[in-house]
Amino acid sequence: MESFLRYIESSSTFDKRIIFGSTCEDIFLDFKREFDFASQHKRDIAEEFACDVCQFANTFGGSILIGIEEKYKEKEKLKVASKVYPINNIEKIQQYYNDCVLPLISPHYIDVWFNVINLLGGSILSICIKPLVNTIAAVSSKKNNKYLRFPYRTNYGKKYMSYNDIFRRINSSTREKFLSLLDIWTQNNKVELLSPITKEEKSNSVIWDHKEFIVHIKEVTESYFVLQINDLKINIPYDLVYALWEIDAHIIGLVLLVELVIDKNRKKIILKFKDT
Repeated sequence: MESFLRYIESSSTFDKRIIFGSTCEDIFLDFKREFDFASQHKRDIAEEFACDVCQFANTFGGSILIGIEEKYKEKEKLKVASKVYPINNIEKIQQYYNDCVLPLISPHYIDVWFNVINLLGGSILSICIKPLVNTIAAVSSKKNNKYLRFPYRTNYGKKYMSYNDIFRRINSSTREKFLSLLDIWTQNNKVELLSPITKEEKSNSVIWDHKEFIVHIKEVTESYFVLQINDLKINIPYDLVYALWEIDAHIIGLVLLVELVIDKNRKKIILKFKDT
């Protein structure tokens, strides 16, 4: 997973993230041309709006941009941002969310905030949604409140969780660490690794001075991250992470439950559990 801005909160973050004719919808980003209240007789707008919000809460967070017209690129099979389609019913959309959409969502404490963004072509609305850590957002039907849907987001749009998906999420012990890393990580971060690094020798292992190493996190996925020490890389599952935090804007603190051993040929990194 690349390091992307998930939350479009201002014109400056919009300009950093969105390039017209190039930027496509992805796991963090959804485009909508408008919010058409007049079409409510055709479909249930409130339930669809609720699912749009919950898909991000159940995945990694993200932004819904209302006021961005899409263009479908047939060759790439992708929807890309085409131009601004300014909207003038922003307050009405916010009120509709509070009155009609939020009652369909459980839990109600999903962190959602609305941002009016003034661009050259007019104003748009960005709805930003934080991911839930230990719970799963459900959407109920206005016609039958016992019927629940559990949406989630993919790079290609909205899908719905199966019972197996829900079971895996409920039993996941690593989502909190993954989301914490996603909040602070960019590929420009250096890592202050507060775990031992040793060099494998024929007779014994010699602890290396950490000053000899440049450490980065090169890639983040939901199951593991890729730790790079100088020119060597290794996948670190989150259940091997004891703690991680942001030391400052450029450095991530990391403590592992394992020792990292560089083999004697300096070709690979080996994980050595501390109790062995």
